[in-house]
Amino acid sequence: MLVEYKNNAISGIVGGMFVLGGVYQVRSMHPTTVPPLLTLGISIIGIVLWIWGCFAYAKGKGYSKYWGLLGFLYLLGLLILALFPDKHKNANKA
Repeated sequence: MLVEYKNNAISGIVGGMFVLGGVYQVRSMHPTTVPPLLTLGISIIGIVLWIWGCFAYAKGKGYSKYWGLLGFLYLLGLLILALFPDKHKNANKA
């Protein structure tokens, strides 16, 4: 995996997980006091981070960034991306 994409992939995926997990936790602890539009807005930020990280992950492995749209399947999509062979790994050996 290319280093310049690896950091973006980690930042986006982990950041998206934290944002979405935090929204879920706050919403479950205070369901009536947190405005639904606020949780929706913050959730969208988390999803955008997650998808951006999946774009970087796909690009870093040598595929089109659009394979990052598998991130909409959340953990299943990330697992599918992780199973893609790294095209740059073979190029570095030659």
